[in-house]
Amino acid sequence: MQPDFLEYYRKNLNTLRYAAEDFARAYPKIASCLSLSNFDCADPFVERLLEGSAFLASQVEANLDSGYARLLQQLVAHVAPLFNIPLPALACVQLKAVQMGQLPYITTGQTFTLPTVNGQSCTFSALWPLQLHPFVLQHWSYHHRVSDELPELGLGLQAKSVVACDVSLNVPLSTLRSWFELDPQQASALELFLNLPESEAAALYKILRNDQLAVYVRTNAPNGQSTLHQLDLLPCVASVYEQPSFLQEVVGGAAALDYMALYLHYPALCKFIRLQHLVEQWLKLNITSGRLIIVCNSEATLNTALGPESVLTHVLPLINVFAQRSNRTALTLRSDYQVHIDRTHPRDYEVLTIKAIECYDQQQRLRFVATPMTGLRPLLPAQSARRLKVKSVIGTGTQNSGTWGTPHAAMSAAATANTATVTATAATAWDNSESLPEAQLTPEVGFSWERRLPAVSAHPRSLYRISNVFVAFTGQAYDQVLSSALQNLEPQLWAAMAAEKQGAGAAHASDAAHATKPSMPIRDLGLDFVAQCYCSNGDLPYFLAKDAEIRSSNDVVSGVLLGDVTKMSPARLTTAADDDLQLLSFVLLNTTALLRQRDSEIVAYLQELLTACGDHSSEIEQLSHCIVGLKREHMTFRLWREGVVFFEEGALLTLTLDESFLGGSGLMFVAELLAQVLLSALELNAHAQLRVCTSTDKEVGVWMH
Repeated sequence: MQPDFLEYYRKNLNTLRYAAEDFARAYPKIASCLSLSNFDCADPFVERLLEGSAFLASQVEANLDSGYARLLQQLVAHVAPLFNIPLPALACVQLKAVQMGQLPYITTGQTFTLPTVNGQSCTFSALWPLQLHPFVLQHWSYHHRVSDELPELGLGLQAKSVVACDVSLNVPLSTLRSWFELDPQQASALELFLNLPESEAAALYKILRNDQLAVYVRTNAPNGQSTLHQLDLLPCVASVYEQPSFLQEVVGGAAALDYMALYLHYPALCKFIRLQHLVEQWLKLNITSGRLIIVCNSEATLNTALGPESVLTHVLPLINVFAQRSNRTALTLRSDYQVHIDRTHPRDYEVLTIKAIECYDQQQRLRFVATPMTGLRPLLPAQSARRLKVKSVIGTGTQNSGTWGTPHAAMSAAATANTATVTATAATAWDNSESLPEAQLTPEVGFSWERRLPAVSAHPRSLYRISNVFVAFTGQAYDQVLSSALQNLEPQLWAAMAAEKQGAGAAHASDAAHATKPSMPIRDLGLDFVAQCYCSNGDLPYFLAKDAEIRSSNDVVSGVLLGDVTKMSPARLTTAADDDLQLLSFVLLNTTALLRQRDSEIVAYLQELLTACGDHSSEIEQLSHCIVGLKREHMTFRLWREGVVFFEEGALLTLTLDESFLGGSGLMFVAELLAQVLLSALELNAHAQLRVCTSTDKEVGVWMH
């Protein structure tokens, strides 16, 4: 029973007693019997009828209202999924190869085990790929005077500052060449982590990205003579905007909202940058060591000198997200079911999203596979000739597995009650390349899911409250499976009812054949479901061991934690309150056709988006106030493609920021975030150039779309 059900009941009962009286008085010919004022005393049977009607109407109304939260979450899960899930913990780890001389490649989603202080462990996944490289970059320094590093060159007044470091190889040059030739595109970029306060890291990133003037490498001969080699400029980009993160791949969503949520909850991600094209230029020089010198035409405000830990390599962000299969749950005639990852340790897991749900009978036969409602599509004629084939079997149906196969939409078409029997267990890899007879196709089974906050635990482990996820099924194949299960169960119900009557002495066993059908609830249909989920460990990362060794699941790299772990944040939307509905309407109506809005409306959109994605703290309020204006002008773009020059109409956008509101936030990081948000919201074929400057007209950066 819902806590607010009494309010529904009182409202409906008052409607029957008083609103019906007014209606009967207004329309006496057709509604005179609704008036209760003609009775001298309350008839108990009439009162029972009124209260029963109010009770039933309240149930219907309460169920309808409770569906708004589910509908809201389904809409948000489709357009802004990061609003709909708790944002997991994030850890930065500095890695090294387990075996010396190896240069492993860490793929997106590679899992790592992080131990806690109480002997448990958390599973984290790589947020993006990382190639461990053979370069050792150390002794970083920053100079306002170019002559400190390049006394022999007169670079003029344009050269304002120098960033330099010693570069050496920990493998032979031939090994570096062979390693680079295996995958030149992946090996050409060196990922660096700016282990500095955010404002200083942003200042250093700005001059590396925007203000490179020249790049040199100084080598020293054994006789002490030094040689200066000039290189091409080294493009510098932010890693977080280069490719979708693992979290974005898991839940999907709009890029603008994802970028905003990632920056506000994981500000350390902006400190990851990539120096490109250094490896190939190093190979051309054919050297094993030297001092890399980057000359810039602007200065960075650094309060402290760069130290040995200021710029690090082989640092990878890990997020507490992993694939996990749920415990089995019996199907009954309930409207929804809670998904349990581990009933013995319910506080150690939280469901982020569900990709598919498999239903099995008592003979371990797959009856159907349900897919999310937002992903349901009718079968096309070209798709009506698919056949499924089991490729491999991993684990058992009663155990959880760290990974699971990805079922295709056609799985549910082949796994119906009396058509194709597919024997499967916990995790199955599928191949839908062959054909399936037309007669074996059935409609898909869909499911929707809803996140609910439970009551406060009597023994909370932390201030964080783990939410519960409930699923509900729909679809013709689902109805067929339930109907078949009920038909198979009906003889057992009649036998149980007859035995009950015999035990009570009310009738003989033969009377059961003439009895009415039982009204008892169906407890066991002989069907179980297992959900394929992406999960987190809830608040368990609060208790990570700081100095413990971290290893990847394939045991090729190990590492240690770098700094503190970002704590988990609860889901932004969990109810259908007015504030949530207003936020949903804002997201749906303002993330499209951005250039068709007025300049003031675009500024208001950015400010509201910061508030919506943030936690209503004073820092978020300061960030929203730093956006002071946007100017839009017409611009003609000169484009060149395949030897042909042509012109396209576009827009020049100038975004003005007041850096006095930023405080400790990095100006360059905030500018690039807003640029990515604005440009990702534009139409695909729109040409635009965005210039971000300060209130004193000092240029921060330029971005193109």
